[in-house]
Amino acid sequence: MKLLSFRIKNFKSILDSGECSLASDITVLAGKNEAGKTVVFEALEKFNQGDDYNFNEEDQPLEKPDLEPEVSLTFKVDKSDFNELTADISLPKKINKDAIIDTPITVTKNFENTYTIAGPNGSIRNLLFTNNKKEREKKIEEINKNLPTLKSIFNKHGVQGFPLEDKNVDLENIDDIKISFLPQIDSHINKIPATEEQEKAKELKEKIRKLSDEIEAEKKQYDKNWEKIFKLLPNMVLFEAFDKEDALPFEIGLEEAKKHPSVQRYCTISGLDLEKLTNQDTTQKKLSIINNVSATIEGDFKDCWKQDKIDLRVSLNGESLVFAFYEKGKKQPFRMEQRSKGLQWFLAFYLLMKAEVKEYKSILLVDEPGLFVHAQAQNDILGVLSKLSKENQIMITTHSPYLIDPKRLDRVRLVIKNFKSNKDNKTRKGTKIYSLTAEPNIDRVTLIPIITAIGLDITKQLTIANDNNVLVEGISDYYYLLAGLRMVDGSMRKKLEKLHFIPLTGADNVPAMVSLLIGWFLDYRVILDTDEKGRNVKSILEEKLLVSPDRVILVNNGEERTTEDLLSKSDFNKFVLEKDANYEKAKPNSQVIPDSNKAPFAKKFFEKIDKKEISVSDETRKNFKDLFDKLMKVDE
Repeated sequence: MKLLSFRIKNFKSILDSGECSLASDITVLAGKNEAGKTVVFEALEKFNQGDDYNFNEEDQPLEKPDLEPEVSLTFKVDKSDFNELTADISLPKKINKDAIIDTPITVTKNFENTYTIAGPNGSIRNLLFTNNKKEREKKIEEINKNLPTLKSIFNKHGVQGFPLEDKNVDLENIDDIKISFLPQIDSHINKIPATEEQEKAKELKEKIRKLSDEIEAEKKQYDKNWEKIFKLLPNMVLFEAFDKEDALPFEIGLEEAKKHPSVQRYCTISGLDLEKLTNQDTTQKKLSIINNVSATIEGDFKDCWKQDKIDLRVSLNGESLVFAFYEKGKKQPFRMEQRSKGLQWFLAFYLLMKAEVKEYKSILLVDEPGLFVHAQAQNDILGVLSKLSKENQIMITTHSPYLIDPKRLDRVRLVIKNFKSNKDNKTRKGTKIYSLTAEPNIDRVTLIPIITAIGLDITKQLTIANDNNVLVEGISDYYYLLAGLRMVDGSMRKKLEKLHFIPLTGADNVPAMVSLLIGWFLDYRVILDTDEKGRNVKSILEEKLLVSPDRVILVNNGEERTTEDLLSKSDFNKFVLEKDANYEKAKPNSQVIPDSNKAPFAKKFFEKIDKKEISVSDETRKNFKDLFDKLMKVDE
């Protein structure tokens, strides 16, 4: 199952995190120290099953210890999940499988360490649980309708001790039917004279027995469905600061190696079978196995760690494995503890991440990656994470600009504690998670790594500005333009790769950001909608900030248009609105969707383009190309 979003309530510093949606690959929780980024990961790890992950009193908020923690995760069920979940269920005729798959479900773990599932009508929850429960309730209702008739027969003939006296059967006490009720009925029913009423009593008893058997079978199916859900729920794997137990030992006996976590991860990645190795009867055979896996891990690790020319090799010394580093051109091996803490951290990180990807479908939670490594080495970390994200969803926390890709600001979520909003002058208590454009006055300290990432060149010690920053009015413009970059041909795309689109929270915020970029000597250009607001902002930039007119680009030089209108009407209807090609044909695209709903539609369209699920018309491609041509002319 794919995780779409999560929400955490009443956990340590978090009273309500708000709903946090995940990016398509890597989600970056950015924030300053003590904002609560690590607490978010601790709460997500608690979602896992098993006693080791149970909630306890220490998880309750210090300020409000009476509140009970809960973690809710919203998933999308894919086709293979659907088939597995419904394998032994009789599905209704004319069922719309695609609609069910597209409808998310939410699984919540509460303070009692039990799980509940929620979902709207049309979700997989209806098939697995709602319908099952309704069927049981109908049968219980039928049992309760028959009980008074059976009781009246007993009373008429003076038979005492009718079970469930003055009680109805419900989901809580249904088990009592088979345990006590039916056996007692059996022991009393022969006290009724052999009349039609005795036969009637026997018929009622058998009817109740049959209904209870059906209810029991449905209850077993209900429990079985939960087991299937639990089996499909991804495991939350948290990787925190480097610990000594994460280090590969320099030398370790074969038997002890079978229990060492990092050695086990090494074996998972390389395919080294320690049992097979132990059972070989000659040293030559053991060496053959070792040499093969050593070559495998050595090449893979070198592709990830690019800071030094270092090889990681495993060899055999009697009945022990030896893990050693070799510098280029040197024969003397180094122990793990003789290398930098940065390299030690990176190797432990590499082994855990690669092992989890190879063996499980996990969601990887990496807390503050790269604290011990050089800034440039953090690019290696981001590279490893990007590769791994093709198989597993990944979340990281950071306050480092080097782990934020300026071309992928859609990954960023801001984590802020006790944030005071200028909108209503109220303080949002506790740790909360915000989208990048949720608040125009978002905590500036939180934004520092993002501003640094989009504006400064770390390879030149933060003193020389990056070029090609492009300011756009909002997040929907950002997603449409990112989609447009993927539409143009290879030669133009290569030229456009240097552009950094920066979404703001409305045209009114453009002048302030331009002032900041001017003050930092950063190169920029601006894209504005061709409407009254866009033209007014263009005038302010040119008249009050003396911005060159060619740096302010309107989406259209004639009619009033916005970025949405770069899409042909047919493309917009089919791929954004998912409606008929002629829907609202007379209206411009920008007038069809309310402003409050534009961002989700734009993001979904970008994801379709990014995953190559759709192909747009030549008209749409040309419109984006014309706009990009204007952007590139600024440099000419």
